[in-house]
Amino acid sequence: MLGTSRRRRWMRAAVGGAMVAIAASWGGSMPSQAQSAAVPVVVVVQPRQTFDNLIAGARREALAQIRAQFVGNPNLDRATVVISAQKGSLRAPILMAEVTRERWSRNPGAIGQWSRVLEKSEVLLGFSGPPVASTPSQPKQTVARATPTRTPSAPKTTTTPSSSRQSSGSATNPGERLAKSIEVRSSVQPQVVAMPSGLQSYRYDTKAGDFLDEIRQNSAGGYTRWVNYPVKVFIEPGHADWATFVKQAVDEWSVYVPMTETADAESADIRIYRVAPIRGISGAASPEYFTADDGSLRHRVTIVLSLFQSLPEVTTVTRHELGHALGLWGHTASPLDLMYGGNHADATGGRRVLRVAPISKMDINTLKRVYEQPTLVGQTGS
Repeated sequence: MLGTSRRRRWMRAAVGGAMVAIAASWGGSMPSQAQSAAVPVVVVVQPRQTFDNLIAGARREALAQIRAQFVGNPNLDRATVVISAQKGSLRAPILMAEVTRERWSRNPGAIGQWSRVLEKSEVLLGFSGPPVASTPSQPKQTVARATPTRTPSAPKTTTTPSSSRQSSGSATNPGERLAKSIEVRSSVQPQVVAMPSGLQSYRYDTKAGDFLDEIRQNSAGGYTRWVNYPVKVFIEPGHADWATFVKQAVDEWSVYVPMTETADAESADIRIYRVAPIRGISGAASPEYFTADDGSLRHRVTIVLSLFQSLPEVTTVTRHELGHALGLWGHTASPLDLMYGGNHADATGGRRVLRVAPISKMDINTLKRVYEQPTLVGQTGS
């Protein structure tokens, strides 16, 4: 896949990371012949549209899709629809509807009973966030962006049931599109910044190669990477076993880019939360850019991990999403790499196979090359 054009790289995956999840339907088994695969629908957010209005429209669309499925296939036992919303460069699943033919036949208009709004979709699309306090007038800055939408701490979720349910293969994910437009004035130029010692000491493996051509740059035209260390990571508290497997992935990547855990979500560079299951998505990484007090361009990344994965899978999905968060905003074409971007179900012939992918030499090679490139992160104007 090397040599792919920049336009193609931007269009390849709409929603955050090559989901390293398992090739199985929601619930851990493949769908029966009488059950259709989830029908994906994308709606476009209109100017000044509220999130409530967006959801109301999504429910109407889901109802029409369910009716079309049952009318079009008399043998269909269960219909499923997943609605995603596109807002500028952001895309996120917002609503899932699922119903059996029997329930639909009894009350074909009760979409409210068969649908649920997907947790954190409002935040991922930038509709919500705590109010931003007004600040005194400051001198004109060279790097600027719109008022930041800060992601609030995630609400508490219920304890994972003992029967582990899996998200399906490598779906697209809203985090992969580099969120938030960035305005950078001409006096600011990307600069090569010293890489951390772990990457500096790593010797590039020429046999493994890299996928730098697949790494998307941000909208200001630079690579997104960290310039201050250690990178502070917040892990949602209250789930000790889950957190242990998340920390394993953090520790593995810290060999190359040092990270340290913090209990303060607001000051964290990377924040990791548990969310309710979203069909087809095991995890997502979403960056947000802002201007620091010193006028430099900075960023933070929010990672969400779907519930009902086995703990080894939690580590793999965290590894993959951290790969994005550390600078690998792209995918490889090989299932042997952690940053594989294809559908794992296709790669295994539809069989349910546990994928516990390690960090590969190609993954590390590419991360090192990213950190060798000029970046706007951390830069200020003259």
